[in-house]
Amino acid sequence: MHSLLYISSAREPFTTKQLNELLASVCRKNERERVTGLLLYKSGNFMQLLEGSEDAVGRIFSSICNDSRHWAVTVLQRSDSTERMFPRWSMAWRDLDDPGILSQPGFSQFMDPNISAREYFENANRAQRLLAYFKESIG
Repeated sequence: MHSLLYISSAREPFTTKQLNELLASVCRKNERERVTGLLLYKSGNFMQLLEGSEDAVGRIFSSICNDSRHWAVTVLQRSDSTERMFPRWSMAWRDLDDPGILSQPGFSQFMDPNISAREYFENANRAQRLLAYFKESIG
C-alpha cells in the first residue's frame, strides 16, 4: 500500500457548490482507481492523503498537479505500509451553507469547528495528528 500526503492552494476559493461537485467527482475517480484517503479543504487550502497502489496514486496525483485550479502543490510525505489508514475515502471542509451535504457519501465532518483537534490527538497516529494540525492552523 503506497501513500502520498500533499498540500496545495486553490487559485480561487471554492464555493460550496464547487466543493460538492469536487466531492462527487473525486469519489467516482478514487473508487475506479481503488484509492482511499482523506481530502481536507479550508480557506482555499487543500491537504490530501492518497493511498492505494503506487501506480494508481501516481495517476491521481499527476492529474492533481496538472489541474489548473491548484498551485503550490507540495509533497509532504510518501510511504508504504501494509494497511490503509483511511479505508473509506472522505472529504471534509468547513463553513457549509448546505445542510444536505451531511448525508452525501464521502463527506466527513472533520473540519467542523466544534470538533477540537484534541479529540484527534488522543488516539491518533502521525498522519492523523498532521491532519489535525492542518485543521487547527490553516485559515
